[in-house]
Amino acid sequence: MTIGRFSVIAAFSLIATQGLAATYTFDVQVVDSSDLPDQGFVLPDLGTTGTVSFILDAATLDGDNDPNTGVNIDLPLDPMLASASASIGTVTAALELPTVFGFNERARFSNGEFSSLPVSIAGLNCNNLGCTFAGNFSVHGPAGSGTPTTFADVDAFLNNPLSTVSFSFNGTALGEFVSFRAESIPMSPVPLPTTGLLLLGALGAGATIARRRKS
Repeated sequence: MTIGRFSVIAAFSLIATQGLAATYTFDVQVVDSSDLPDQGFVLPDLGTTGTVSFILDAATLDGDNDPNTGVNIDLPLDPMLASASASIGTVTAALELPTVFGFNERARFSNGEFSSLPVSIAGLNCNNLGCTFAGNFSVHGPAGSGTPTTFADVDAFLNNPLSTVSFSFNGTALGEFVSFRAESIPMSPVPLPTTGLLLLGALGAGATIARRRKS
């Protein structure tokens, strides 16, 4: 069994249409991968990149006058209104009956009333290997963002450029414990010192030329 953690910069992209279901796609990278390579069960290596996507129609979910479709209500939602999926290396997963839960500075998309998660791994037959995975998709808001209580709050998390996401699962394969996690990290700004040095160099060269012309 191999266990490791690795963090890198990842990009965030967003496609949203006002008043309609919006799709949010985040670039992610594997930061934890515990598999059973000696037994033929291999998960994507640390550093493998992929995407995690969410669909959320906050306007419809918040505007249906149904008190049973709020955040933290343990009731599966219409997959057309809310869903989450991942495609990372050889791993793919999608929520069949999503529910959304709110925690401090985090919103979690789970599968139905439980966290049982169907995961497909290219080249492997999880049914034959006895795979049993529980996991979720989470949106982590920036510090101080509080606990989301409406779908509009979750939508705000998804829209916030400072938010990050994670996709994780753990369980058993071949009777042994395995785990997997991928997450995004906010993109770092372009370092300004480099451009500053170039500007100073250009100004210095200009001053030297001016002095030479005067002499």
